[in-house]
Amino acid sequence: MPRWLVVLMSLGVVLVLGGALLVVSNPPTLTFGWFAYAPLSEETYAPLGENPWSSLFPPAAIAGWVSLLVGLLLWAFCAGWLVGRRRRPAD
Repeated sequence: MPRWLVVLMSLGVVLVLGGALLVVSNPPTLTFGWFAYAPLSEETYAPLGENPWSSLFPPAAIAGWVSLLVGLLLWAFCAGWLVGRRRRPAD
């Protein structure tokens, strides 16, 4: 097996494990509550803030998902290269 392939597979392992660790260690921080009255200000009430997606997907979790995806793509490339490479015909 070529050295570059071993390096790519090892990099894939590091990316997958690091990405999984980031995703698991950064869960969404949503809190739900009940309010008996509407706020008294003239502004529109947004319980999740300006960007609701930032509460559902923290930036560290997004980086974890991207890292996990890149690691899996590296593994798929390495597996495809190993399966698809030509072998020398037997004499």
